[in-house]
Amino acid sequence: MRDTTPRIKTWEELKALIASEGQVYVRWSRSPRLDARRGYSYNHAGMSREPGLSVQTIAKDDMDHFDGDLRISLLLLDYRFCGPVCSLWTGEVVGHGGDNEDVITPTACLGIVSKDVIEMALQYRTKGGY
Repeated sequence: MRDTTPRIKTWEELKALIASEGQVYVRWSRSPRLDARRGYSYNHAGMSREPGLSVQTIAKDDMDHFDGDLRISLLLLDYRFCGPVCSLWTGEVVGHGGDNEDVITPTACLGIVSKDVIEMALQYRTKGGY
């Protein structure tokens, strides 16, 4: 079956999505489709299930920060080690995980962040000295 999840292809598209939603949840994993089906994360350090999906939050206010692009890039790239695919979600916060990250009950996967957008985030992070 063909994956029809939308792709977020440009930095401007990413920022427009954040602005229109007010906030989005970033998730790095093997597959957004599997995340949606399973509905929870596994905390390997604590050897336990989370009450939903572990995510990083990017809010519209982060774009208004004096260096919004750097702030967005840092939040987007956080937890990159958790999987090869970066996806953006809507949902309801139902708790906090082992690293105090938000844990959500997902309502929708808004899209998969393209490699070009990830590259742009890496460039902003490098320019910012991180």
